[in-house]
Amino acid sequence: MQSAVHSASPNLPTCGTYTPGYYNAQQLGHWPNYNSTTGLATNTVTDGPYGSVTFTQNSTFKSVFMGGSMNKLIDIMPPGPAPSGSTTDEMHWIGALLSAISPPPGFVNPYSPGEVLKLYQANNAAGIAFFKWLEQNSSI
Repeated sequence: MQSAVHSASPNLPTCGTYTPGYYNAQQLGHWPNYNSTTGLATNTVTDGPYGSVTFTQNSTFKSVFMGGSMNKLIDIMPPGPAPSGSTTDEMHWIGALLSAISPPPGFVNPYSPGEVLKLYQANNAAGIAFFKWLEQNSSI
C-alpha cells in the first residue's frame, strides 16, 4: 500500500491578515471598499448570524456585531486608547472582520466575514484567541 501524501499540492494558499493598527483613523484608505469621494468605507456582510448587515467606519460596534459597545468602529481602532465602554477585544474583532472582507493581496483569510460575526455572537473565546494569534504570527 502507498500513501497519497506525496500527491498534495505544494502551492496551498497562505493565511494572512492585517493588524488592527492597519485600519486606524489616519488610514481610512486601508478599509475595504473605501470611497474617497464620500469618505466612507461601506461594506455588506450577507452571511452573518442575523442575515445581511451593511456598515461603514461610523457604524457602532453593536450595530455590526449585535453586541458590545455603542462606540463607532473607527473610534475603537488604534492609535488612540479604546473609548469608554469598549475593550481591546473589540478592536481585534473589527480587524478580523475587515481582513475577512479583504485579506492582504496573495493571502487568504480562514474565515468569511459572516463567520467572524458568528464567532463573536457565540461568545467564542477560542475565536478571539485565534484572531489575536493570527495577527501576531501572520500579519502583513
